[in-house]
Amino acid sequence: MKQKTQKKNEKFDLCYLGTLDGGNGSIRWPQEAAEAANNLQISVYDQELSTLLKMNLLWRPFVTIRHLELFDNLAFAKFLKRHKDECQDLAESGLLRLCAPSVEPIAALVEKWMLGRGPQFPMHWHHLNSERQKAYDSASLTGKLKAIDDVRRFLFLDEHHLDLGEMITRYQRIFSESGIIELGPPRPTEPASYAERVQQKWGQYLRDRKQQGLRMPNALNWIENTLKKCQDQNGRRRTYYTELRYLRDTLAGINEGQRFALDHAIAETKSFVLNDAYYDEFEGFTTARVKGKSLTLDISVNRDISKVWMPEETIEKTVMRRSDPEPLVSTAFAALESVDLSDILHCHTAPHSEAESFRKSIDRLYGLGIMSSVRRETDSKIAGAVRDHIEVMRACLTRVLRDAKKPDVMRDSIAQVYLGGDPGIMGPVFGSGIGLAGMAYFAHGLPGALTLLLGPTIAVLVRKKTLTYKWKIFEAALAKHIQSKP
Repeated sequence: MKQKTQKKNEKFDLCYLGTLDGGNGSIRWPQEAAEAANNLQISVYDQELSTLLKMNLLWRPFVTIRHLELFDNLAFAKFLKRHKDECQDLAESGLLRLCAPSVEPIAALVEKWMLGRGPQFPMHWHHLNSERQKAYDSASLTGKLKAIDDVRRFLFLDEHHLDLGEMITRYQRIFSESGIIELGPPRPTEPASYAERVQQKWGQYLRDRKQQGLRMPNALNWIENTLKKCQDQNGRRRTYYTELRYLRDTLAGINEGQRFALDHAIAETKSFVLNDAYYDEFEGFTTARVKGKSLTLDISVNRDISKVWMPEETIEKTVMRRSDPEPLVSTAFAALESVDLSDILHCHTAPHSEAESFRKSIDRLYGLGIMSSVRRETDSKIAGAVRDHIEVMRACLTRVLRDAKKPDVMRDSIAQVYLGGDPGIMGPVFGSGIGLAGMAYFAHGLPGALTLLLGPTIAVLVRKKTLTYKWKIFEAALAKHIQSKP
């Protein structure tokens, strides 16, 4: 009797944007000072989040978020509140997708996330100061947090014009259960525990600093002692974040310069060590189910280190004392400011020929591995697809904007940088001492030559594990070049 061959699961590439992670959001869009955060939400944060979604949806078939970000990244939560209708349209069209460990109502997902590890493992909330976090920890450890309603009064979300119950209702309306990407169990990763991975990445971080000839301030010793304390507890990322906050808020007897160095060292530790170890773990999920269909999953996490600056890069007093947030380089692409999310939605859904060509080009890039952790084709083949997509994208946006009776912004001078047509970018890049092979990567593994082709916006938003100080030097040179543009 002929044996039946087991049908292989369909491959499914999922690219997760580390920019949206709550841990990263605590660096890029800090929320501890509620009034300041609310003001910046309108003037800065919304624009950056909109740019992030628009830029990625011009190159990818969809953007994925985890159920955690809906509550853990308050800047994104506020964005979803202010743009709920646009985001619902994106979600209904499959362009904004939610991944979670199970398919169930949002209320059940968030309750398991907040309380599922038990009272001995209280959640870290990025927007709470040390005093409020300690109150939350105490309530958890003494068994007072048993349900969402118990958690609500410790979060002070009203100061951010948010309400936990309204958030749950809103997200239930935006994200249907049928569209949730249900993650299967992760494969074992080495080292086995998060604490061991942190120790490994901390050692690499210190070696990177020494190799680059950077200072080793006292702040690193203070942080190392804190990390060892968390490791002894076999802590998760929430433990490390909480202890680093306590370190920052309780350390006495240091001057302004030491405090500044400590703030930057903590930001670097979060980005290069804690978040990176956490993302490695997330990339370990290899199976998923969507609408009951089993899939073989390939997750790739794009790290965001744009907000992290070494003290050596900020030695100018005007830079060191700046209080305004450092903008994403991508906001320099003025053309995107005139393109709405609804315009890009039309590129993905409209029936005209330009939109059909756009969708085919997106599918082609997806097939070549634009969202995969492994490059599937030669550089030249992907470079050709990228060049073709730039022209298709321009034609589609021009058609969509014309139909909407909006001005054509695709001829903007800064867009020439985005399209790789400005030779002036070559000097700063090569002046940074980085070879093509060592620069930023596009589509997870492509050499930096494609970064030059695609320009600064893509360079920032679609990089993968370029967590090196060479990248920071490159980014600094790139940002200065863009800011000098008329």
